[in-house]
Amino acid sequence: MTGLTLTTAVAQGVRTGHDSRVENQESRAIEELLSRLRAAYPDVPAQTVAAAVQAAQAELADHPIRDFMPLLVERSARERLRSEQGA
Repeated sequence: MTGLTLTTAVAQGVRTGHDSRVENQESRAIEELLSRLRAAYPDVPAQTVAAAVQAAQAELADHPIRDFMPLLVERSARERLRSEQGA
C-alpha cells in the first residue's frame, strides 16, 4: 500500500461535522497510537501499521460516540497486526 501517510491515516478517521476540539483530540490520540504501535511492532512496516489503524478507523467511522474511539481503534488495529504476524 503505497502513498499511505500518517496524515492520511489520521484524516480517514476524522468525521466532518464534529466539534473541531474533539477532532483535534482524536487526531492527536491516533497519532500517538500510531507511534505506540510502530514501537510495539518494529518488524512490521510502518505502512502496514498505518493501514491497520486506517482500517480500524473506517470500521468505526459511523460510531456516534467518539469518546473511546482511539481505544477502540487501538484494540482493532492490534488485533489486525497480531493476526497478520501469525499468518
